[in-house]
Amino acid sequence: MCYWCESKKVNKLFITIKPWMLCDKAEKEVAEFFNNQISAEGKRGLYAKYNVRKVSDGSLVENCFVLRPEIDYAARQALETYALCTPNKELMVDIYNWLNNIRDKIEKDYDTGE
Repeated sequence: MCYWCESKKVNKLFITIKPWMLCDKAEKEVAEFFNNQISAEGKRGLYAKYNVRKVSDGSLVENCFVLRPEIDYAARQALETYALCTPNKELMVDIYNWLNNIRDKIEKDYDTGE
């Protein structure tokens, strides 16, 4: 089934975007949406913005991606998806607790008292 349009017609036009599948029409809509988002934001795309080091020995970690869920909705969504997919149940619980704490803080920051 197409995750985007919920079409049950599975054919050669489907592509896999783990864990979802998109039909050809949905693939075009998703690509257009993301292309518009990228153009509107004027971002540089994927580039090395941070230097990440291992805590254990201080060595540089290459080919990684930093998420900042406290300030980035997409990062929170990515972490939630990761939590759903990881076989490590303790990590899943830790991620959900972290996300809940972040969401509680966001709600508190935007609470108008009404």
